[in-house]
Parts: sequence; C-alpha cells; structure tokens
Amino acid sequence: MIQTLKGEKVILRQPRYDDILSYHYYASHSMVGPNAGWLPHENLDESKAALKFLIIEKLTWAITTKDDVLIGTIGLYDLKLDKEKSCYIGFSLNYDFWNQGIMTEALKLVLDYLLNQLKFNKIYASCYEDNFRSQSLLKKFGFSKINERLEYQLIFEKEKMVYDYMIERGLL
Repeated sequence: MIQTLKGEKVILRQPRYDDILSYHYYASHSMVGPNAGWLPHENLDESKAALKFLIIEKLTWAITTKDDVLIGTIGLYDLKLDKEKSCYIGFSLNYDFWNQGIMTEALKLVLDYLLNQLKFNKIYASCYEDNFRSQSLLKKFGFSKINERLEYQLIFEKEKMVYDYMIERGLL
C-alpha cells in the first residue's frame, strides 16, 4: 500500500533499517514524541524496535529530504477496507524541520494518494488540544473537528483533551 510519493521538498518512501540514526535523532527530541502521543526515545535500541515495527507493518511512509535523510513519518492505522474504506493518519517530524512547509507538502501527497488514487472515503486524524500546529495543518486541508474527548494518557500520567478530525473524499 505504501507507494513512493515525490514532492518539491520531500520524498515519501518505505522506512528502511539504514534510517536508524536519523530516526533516532528526531524520535529522541523532547518536542516531537509527546505531540504525537509517545515518549522521546531514550536509546538506540528503543528506536531500532520502533523502526523495525514500522518497516514490518508496511503502513508508514518515511518523510525524507531530497538527499534521502529521514526527517519524519506519516503512518496509517485502523484501516477499514470494507464499504467504509477509511483510515486514521498520524504524523511526526524532526523538530529541526518544523515551520518549513515540509509536513504540509507530505500530508498533501498522502491525502491525494489516499483520497484520489486509492479512493478512500474518509480519513481521520487526532491531536491533543495543545498541539496547535497539527490542528492548523489539518484545518488547512479541510479536516473538520468531529469530536472532543478526555483521554487518559499513560505517558503524561493524566487526562488530556483529544480532538478528532475527519475529511471526506471530494473535499480536498
């Protein structure tokens, strides 16, 4: 399902084992994981295990620079390939590349692929109420907020407000 997608700034491809150092670099940053719902990676072994999972499951794109350095990921989960044909999407990006239009381009490539080529009917995404960058990005593409819920987050050891968003085919 993960096809290589090319933009002006990035290439989206399957993650590889040789991505480990760049993956660990961004996954260990204190600002990245908590916005996506996971703790910063503490060591290379933790990053190796996470990267291995992404490679095996084959539902995640590595966001790479034009010179093929991994700087983030966009993954699919909760796929429903029945009549509903929908999925959730999640993304994270190396802190050094924030506010450069990288995730905007990457998300546009993935949404176009899912909605227009694979003909998914609905794409869902969730983010925390304090993750204003993700909220803004989702709204930019026409995602509508469909739910707000308090959810206990083990990594934060407290409840956090989560916003759920959705976009339907034909609205991109």
